[in-house]
Amino acid sequence: SRLTALILISVLFLFYPAWIAISLGQAYVFLLLLFTISLYGLKKENNLMMAIPIALMLVLKGYGIFALAGIAALKKWRAFFITVLITIILIVITLPLVGINSWKQYFSEGLNLVAFNKYASYTAYQNLKSLLLNIFPSFSVIMLIILGIITLIFIVRKVPADKSDAILF
Repeated sequence: SRLTALILISVLFLFYPAWIAISLGQAYVFLLLLFTISLYGLKKENNLMMAIPIALMLVLKGYGIFALAGIAALKKWRAFFITVLITIILIVITLPLVGINSWKQYFSEGLNLVAFNKYASYTAYQNLKSLLLNIFPSFSVIMLIILGIITLIFIVRKVPADKSDAILF
């Protein structure tokens, strides 16, 4: 029920490591929550429940692009276009607050800096990207894209079309 979901979300913020991460400005716990909600929307075949969290992930951090690619791979076109539309609406809504130059810089420099910055590997291997960036400095992004595509192809080929909610597990 909705009350149970709200209680679980509230308990999440009482979890000390999650609270510390948020207090230090880390958004990963929140992004995980958004991603989990979108997967639940996929399971329930609720396009808005899938699209709104992914659009927020796209606007806040850019990580929603992977979930958006997953929606496209599952051929959930209605959810895909709703996500794109909500993302555009969120960007337009924020224009009076941050201005157009912030968005231009976010798309032209910010994402490029995160993807290709050699100093991004100094996060002590917190993620696969930082590990690969230390091992293969020039090819880490290309390798991550290739690994992601291989994983996506594997999942799409192994999961029957009528059991796409099995991807949740």
